[in-house]
Amino acid sequence: MSHHRIRRVYPAVIAFVLAALLAGVALAAGVILLGYQITFVSATQSGNLSTWTYKVEYVGPDKYELSHWTLEVCPDYSYVSQTNELNCQDTFGKDPTTGLYGIKWEDCTPQIGPDHPGPYLFSVTLSRMAPPLKEDVPVSVKAGQNEATGLITGPSCSPNAIGLRNFQANTVLPSLAAFILAAIVLGAGIVLWRRRASVA
Repeated sequence: MSHHRIRRVYPAVIAFVLAALLAGVALAAGVILLGYQITFVSATQSGNLSTWTYKVEYVGPDKYELSHWTLEVCPDYSYVSQTNELNCQDTFGKDPTTGLYGIKWEDCTPQIGPDHPGPYLFSVTLSRMAPPLKEDVPVSVKAGQNEATGLITGPSCSPNAIGLRNFQANTVLPSLAAFILAAIVLGAGIVLWRRRASVA
């Protein structure tokens, strides 16, 4: 391959990798667990109060209706209120099923599932003296007899407060770290290719 063609290919490859990185950042706030996609929508603040909003929808192929889902909340926050579009019952505290401490929504009418896929909005308002912190926190779902836990953007105590946990790593897109690693490997390969071409 000529030097001119390599120069044309190299910028195109870099542009593609950067676009993939940006796409990964934009969609990293979603997770799919047991056929249910939970997406972080927004976090708004008013004084000591912060409201965290999520979208939940059935995407399949699992056939079971959603029994409940739980968002872990750092103990530094106090529960104030919640809203949802399905008259779900809410409980704030430790979820005995998954072990997460936070807000659990269950017994929705109708239940989210194949017949009522959504999406539906859920919000929780919390109080904290210090400014709220946004970070990946555990989120879990129960459908049928199955349970699964993943990570989603939510209210955290401090940066990097969430340690290593057993969770179902099936996020909407591969992690940003994977994209960065791919970019480094690809860039190194192109540099070596150019050197070999110049020697030839």
